[in-house]
Amino acid sequence: EFSMASTYRERIIKTAGQPAYKQNALVSSIWLHLPKGHTLFKGLKRLKYNEILEIKNDEISFKKYKDKDTDIAPYTENDFMEYEKIVKNAILSRASDKMNLVFSSGGWDSTLIMAILSKYLGPEKVAGVTMKITFSDGRCFNTYEIAKVKKVAKMLGVKSDIIEMDYKKENLFSMVEEVKDNLFYKGLFFLAPANWSKTVS
Repeated sequence: EFSMASTYRERIIKTAGQPAYKQNALVSSIWLHLPKGHTLFKGLKRLKYNEILEIKNDEISFKKYKDKDTDIAPYTENDFMEYEKIVKNAILSRASDKMNLVFSSGGWDSTLIMAILSKYLGPEKVAGVTMKITFSDGRCFNTYEIAKVKKVAKMLGVKSDIIEMDYKKENLFSMVEEVKDNLFYKGLFFLAPANWSKTVS
């Protein structure tokens, strides 16, 4: 076992050999994003935003540095009201008066979008859409996320559609290929036609 540091992944692979892929990281990079500090490979990490690699006396250590404090101007109630107006307008100006499907993670962004849509358009015109990702060995990749999405949908009184992305199914990628042209990304939204669940299933 040994440690090696380089800015070139190819150099590490050439020296240490091709590492095995991490299944969680592969799925994250395809459907979401690769978490900070991670790579697609087992045993191979990358520095996070605030980390420094130090090599001293044949020892490798990681240190974190603190960002410089930034002065933030004080916000008044009027500033908050103006910000709320801007966010609300950004969401509602992109909304449909028929049905709005929001790609939901249960986090702040998608929850805020669904809350505003539900408040001003009515909960019957909003639905959260989430992918339940199941590995080929049967493990669910995002159990915690699915639970959050269901809780948020219940709290807002909106429908929640769970789309099965099951890697055990041989027709998974043909199903994605079939509906991909109906999907589009638009600013804050991941929107799709209201019959997306029917199309996928």
